[in-house]
Amino acid sequence: MVSLVVVLGLVGLALYERFSAEVPPGVRVAVALATADVEERDGVYDVPFEVTNRGGEPATDVTIHFAVRRGELVLEESETVVRFLPISGAAAGALPTSFDPAAHDFTARVGTFLEP
Repeated sequence: MVSLVVVLGLVGLALYERFSAEVPPGVRVAVALATADVEERDGVYDVPFEVTNRGGEPATDVTIHFAVRRGELVLEESETVVRFLPISGAAAGALPTSFDPAAHDFTARVGTFLEP
């Protein structure tokens, strides 16, 4: 009898956790650069970034646009595609560039994505 109560309690707790989580509907994609964690090798700076999906739906083919600026002048632009981001998931990568992040402004933004 005690075992049944314990099992039912655990099942109830699992169901509560599953359905009470506040995950916004749809896809909620964001990108963040970690310019403080840059690694430099042979004049190439690898700028880490992380793409997250905090929404309740997965995303595919997420396009991320990067830009390196000095003031208003755009020195370099590039993009990458994250093929799949699960619900509440993340993907990490690095932007290789010859521009020192300590001396330039780096930006990243989400371009397009698909909802499968």
